[in-house]
Amino acid sequence: MHADGVDWILMGFGLIGAIGDGFITPTIFFITGLLLNDLGGSSFAHDTFTQAISKNVVALLCVACASWVICFVGKSFR
Repeated sequence: MHADGVDWILMGFGLIGAIGDGFITPTIFFITGLLLNDLGGSSFAHDTFTQAISKNVVALLCVACASWVICFVGKSFR
């Protein structure tokens, strides 16, 4: 084999970055769909509506932060 231990570690980070990058887009679509469903269901009371929207916005923010971290996992070792 031509790869040493450092190469295996870097390939592992690249694999984690590729898997994470592949999961980001479907996750964003799923959370955006939940957000749009909450916006379309206007029969909620104001407090329930605000709580549902806030919950989905926080989830979307977490996915955006994870996407930012995953972006650097794959690119920082090149």
